[in-house]
Amino acid sequence: MLGLGLGAAPASAAALQGDQEIAALNGQRAMNGIPGDIVENIDWSLGCAKHMAWVKLNFLDHVEPVGTPGYSPEGDAAGQTAVLTGSGSSFFADGRNDFQHAPIHLMQMLNPLLKTSGAADGCLATLRDVDRQFAQISTFSYPGDGGVALTSETAFEGPFVPGDFVGLPMGTTTGPHLFFYAFKPGANAAWFSKGQITAATLTGPGGAPVPFQKVDNHTTEGGARNLGIYLSPGGILIPVSPLTAGATYTASVNFTFDSGGTASRTWSFTASPTLPLPAVPAPSRAPLGFVPAPVPTPTPAPPTPTPVPTPGPGTSVDTSPVTITELKLKARSLAFKASRDAPLWVTIERKKVTGKGKKRQTKYSLKDSLSVQGKAGAVVTVSHKKLVKGSYRVTFLRGGAKGARQLTKTVTVK
Repeated sequence: MLGLGLGAAPASAAALQGDQEIAALNGQRAMNGIPGDIVENIDWSLGCAKHMAWVKLNFLDHVEPVGTPGYSPEGDAAGQTAVLTGSGSSFFADGRNDFQHAPIHLMQMLNPLLKTSGAADGCLATLRDVDRQFAQISTFSYPGDGGVALTSETAFEGPFVPGDFVGLPMGTTTGPHLFFYAFKPGANAAWFSKGQITAATLTGPGGAPVPFQKVDNHTTEGGARNLGIYLSPGGILIPVSPLTAGATYTASVNFTFDSGGTASRTWSFTASPTLPLPAVPAPSRAPLGFVPAPVPTPTPAPPTPTPVPTPGPGTSVDTSPVTITELKLKARSLAFKASRDAPLWVTIERKKVTGKGKKRQTKYSLKDSLSVQGKAGAVVTVSHKKLVKGSYRVTFLRGGAKGARQLTKTVTVK
C-alpha cells in the first residue's frame, strides 16, 4: 500500500482527464530518458474516478472499507494500487506534476517498469502493471543524464518522507531528490531487482564533493517504519543543502542486487529554480461519463449548551483502548473482532529466525499495512496482499499509523 500525496492545487488549476495526465507523465519520463510509452486502461481510470468519489464522501485514504459511503470494489482496487492527491489532478494544465515534491510517490510514477496506468481526479495507478522486461541489466536516473533538477526541495508526503530516515525530516529544505533505478533482465524485475546502494558520490563545479544522504530498498527503522518497500528497485541521493542555480553536478552510484549481481550508473545534470514541463495534449477520448453519488447534506445537530472542544495539535488520533479478539490470519484475509467501533491501523510482518545460540536473531519484514474499521462485537474481515506460509506478527494501532498500540500477536499462516 502506498502513502498519500498531500499537494494543494493552485486556485486557477483545472483538473485534467486521465488520458491527458498519462500523456503528461509520458512526457516527463521521456525528457529524462525513461520509457514514455505508458498506455491508459480506461477501466482503471474509471476505478480511480470511483475511488476519488469515495474520498469526497469519506477521507483521503487508499482503502475503502466495505459498507462505507460510496464503496465499490473497483474503487477500492484502484485506491490500493495508486498514488493519491487531494488536488483533483496528478498533473495541471501547464504540465506541472502535483507529486513533484513527494519523492516516494514521484519515484513510483517515474518507475521505468510501469507500462499501463489509469488516472482520474487525483488518483494515478502505479502498481497494477510494472512488468516491463529488459534484455540486460539496465539503469535509469531522475533527472536523466544531461537533464535538469530543481535547486532545492522541501519534501512533503505521507506517511513519511525519505529524509525522515537519514536526519532530514519532513519540512527540511534540501537539494533535489536524485533517483537511481536498476533492473535485472527477465520477468518479475520489480521483485528480483531490489537491492542496496553500496557506494555513491555527488560532485559539483570543479569536482568539489557535495554532502548528501542516501536511502534504498534496505532503509528501515523496523515495524511499520520501512521506507525500502515503498521504493522502486534502486535508491535516492538527497543533497543535504540546496544546489547552486546554473551549476552542473555529477552523481555516481554502485548498486548490489539482493538476488546477486551489481549495477552502476554515472550521470550529470544542471540545477535550476524551475523544471522544463511536458506538453499537455488535448483529450484523446470522450469523458468517462461517471457521475458520482451526490454528497449527502448533513442533518444539523441540535444545539447544545456546552460547545464540543476542538482537539489541539497532536490529539487527532484517538488512542483510547480497544480490545481485539478472535484474530485470524489467512493467506489473503484478516479477520478480527473489536470491543467497540473504532478506526484501526494494522501491520502484518513476516517473522524470520536466523542463527543459533547467542547468534540467534529474529527479524521482521513488513508485508502489508492497512486501515480497518472495528465494529462492536462483530467479526470484520478484510483482504490484504497474498502471504506465503509462515509466521507473522500482526499489530493493531488505535486510530492510525502513529496511534497507540492495542495488540501485537504472532500468527501462523498454514
